[in-house]
Parts: sequence; C-alpha cells; structure tokens
Amino acid sequence: MSSLLGPPSLKRYFKTAAIAMFVALLLIAGASLFSLHKAINLSNTIVETALTDIHVTMSMRLALNRSAMPVNDYIIRAALEEKENYIALRDEVDRQFKSIVSILDSRPELQEPLDKTLIAWKRAKVLADSIMQIPNPIGDPDAAEKMEAFDALIDHGTNLLSGLYDDIYQDTIKSHDKLHEIESQSTILVTLLSFVGFTVAIVGSFQLARMFFPPLEKIMAGVRLFGRGRLDHRIDNKMPVELEELKYGINDMAGRLDDIYTELKKSSDRDSLTGCYNRRKLDEDSIAVFSQAQRGNKSLSIIMLDLDHFKQINDTYGHAAGDAVLLSAAEVIRSQLRKYELLYRYGGEEFVIILPSTNAVEASVLAERIRISLGSKKMDVGSHTPVTVTVSIGIADNSYKEYGINELLYLADGAMYAAKEAGRDRVHITTS
Repeated sequence: MSSLLGPPSLKRYFKTAAIAMFVALLLIAGASLFSLHKAINLSNTIVETALTDIHVTMSMRLALNRSAMPVNDYIIRAALEEKENYIALRDEVDRQFKSIVSILDSRPELQEPLDKTLIAWKRAKVLADSIMQIPNPIGDPDAAEKMEAFDALIDHGTNLLSGLYDDIYQDTIKSHDKLHEIESQSTILVTLLSFVGFTVAIVGSFQLARMFFPPLEKIMAGVRLFGRGRLDHRIDNKMPVELEELKYGINDMAGRLDDIYTELKKSSDRDSLTGCYNRRKLDEDSIAVFSQAQRGNKSLSIIMLDLDHFKQINDTYGHAAGDAVLLSAAEVIRSQLRKYELLYRYGGEEFVIILPSTNAVEASVLAERIRISLGSKKMDVGSHTPVTVTVSIGIADNSYKEYGINELLYLADGAMYAAKEAGRDRVHITTS
C-alpha cells in the first residue's frame, strides 16, 4: 500500500490515527521534532564549520608551499621571471592570511598556531625578498644558506597549519559528541512521553517508533562517521519524507567536503600546468622509492630531462605558447611511461622520471624513445607554424652504492648538462 501512495509520511500517519491516540502521539511528535530540529541545526553547523575551516586551512598550506617554488627556481636558474612569480605568490599568501584570520577570528583557541604560522611566514618573506635581490644567486653560499633557512620556515609554517587542521578536526569530533548527547537526551524524553501515553497509544507508538527511529539512527550514524572523517559515507536508506531532505542535505554537504578535500590533496601534489607530480611530491616519493630499492637490493634509475632552447620559444611566441609546449611535452613523455614509472615537473622546463627496478642502460632505452618522440612531435604555438622541440637527457642509477637519493638526482642533473654541452638532443649516462 505504501509503495502506491509514495514514501511513508508521519503527517499521513497522524491523520489516520485514532482520536484516542491523538494527544499522546502529538506529545511524542512534538518532542521528537524539537530534538530533530536541534540535531539538524547542530549537524549543519558541524558540516559548514568543518567545510569552511578545513578549506581555508588547506588552501593556506597550499599557498605557502607554492610560494617556495619561484624562490627555489631562482636559486637554481637565476631567471628574472621567477621574481614576478614570487611577488604574485607572496601577495597571494598575504591575502590568504588576512582571509583565514578573519574567518577564525571567533575561534580564540586556534589563534596561537595561526599567529606562529604568520610569524614564520613574515620571517620567511624577509629571507625570500633578500634572496630575490641577489643578482646572481647560482652557487652563492650566502644565497644557499638563506634558501635553507627559508625552506625551514616554510616547512615550519606548513607543519603548524597541519596542526591547526588537526585542531579543527578535533573540534568537529567534540561537536559531534555534543550532538550525540542531544540524541541521548531526546531519546530519554521521547521514551518517557511514550510511556505516559502507552495505555491509549500502544499500537500507534509502536508504529511511530518503527517509522521514525531507525531512519534517525541512520542519520546520526552517518553524522558520526562524517565527524570521524569518513567523507565517502552516504546515508542511503529509505526514510519518511520529512527526513529525506535532511538525508540529502547531509549527503550533499559530505560530498562537497570530500570533493574539496580530494581536489586540495590533488592540487598540492601536482603541477597546475602540466598535471605532472610537483617538486614537493618528488621529494616525498624519491626517498620512499630509494629506500625500497635499498631494502630489496634492486636497481633504481633517475632520468632528468630539459627542453632545449625553451627560452627562445617564450621569447619568440610568448609565454602562452611556452605553456602549451610544456603541456604537450609532458603528454608525450607520459605516453612512453608505464604505470609505475613516475613523472615529475622539476622546475621550469625540467622534468624528472623515477624508474624502479631499472638500471641506467635499461633507462637509456626509454630515454631514447622519449627523445625521438619529442623530436618528431609538432607542437601548436597558436597562430604560428607548429614547432618541434628537442630534449637533453641525463641518467644516473644506484649502482654507486655509497650515494643517496640526493646524490643520484645531482648526478642525473650533471649528466643532463653534459648532454647539453655535447650539443643537445641526446642522452647522457653519468660515469661518476
């Protein structure tokens, strides 16, 4: 019968109940709906507060990490455009701080880590400004020392933001506990009122409990799981129409928060232009892959690639064309890789590939394929005639047992520059 009339409705049940049950059912419904209203308001507050606070915190952390990239690139290549990139990112971080301070202004318990993060950023900004004033930082020990201090402050700031994220998460858990307390109090109240009307409404009370409490428990269980970080959970049970909107609202907010978290996590690991993994992700992965190779006594190779004469493309066709060439080059390189072979944008027009279980000779076969594929690819540069780009490639492997992962990256970088000095458009394997 209910399938013909649509989803079950509490109001429809009240209208068809006996007059003798009306007063008891009205008391129960009033108390229950009041408790439900409190639960809805609190659950909405938990979701919206967590959504806003986590978003601004993760966005602030991402902005800090991005601000370090042009400073590092300037130390390596002394490219003037990195100064403009740094200034833009620095101003973005300052704006982010103003935003997060205003959002968390009503949360005094979160001010201390935020203040410490701001202090670390101001000190880092002084160092970065100083580095950017050095005309030629390449090989400058003072620049290197300032860069090390700058990176340490950025790392400290991101760690503080991670701690701030954890504090926000714990606050969400506490709010959930409060919601659970309201649930318990509401259950007790409804049970007492049900007992009062038991003699005149035993059948009605049984039916109402069967219709109302299981869906409410499903909603509460969903809120509990959400509060514990299970953002992939969805409430999917059939419910009375009055609870359907609540169910869909909670599911929608959980989905939005899950999408934002996933997107922030993805953007913090990947280069925004090419979609390759970024320098920060390379630092994380290279240590793990190198350690795994050491434990299993397996080969590991590093390939470092640099697009030849890339500055000429920017100067001739503009930076938009240069970006298009970088994107096309990344796609060509990725097309030659297997799933476990990882591609990173190292900075500017440089890329790095990590090859587990591969020695230098085997890596050179892949490097030649990439070199030939790139050299034969016609790349769009807008209204101009498509161009071809060559690449210089350096390779190093872990056959030098005394070297760590940083030394391997350094050797691959040296081999790449040896390929450039030998005439570009070639592959060079390190010999020392």
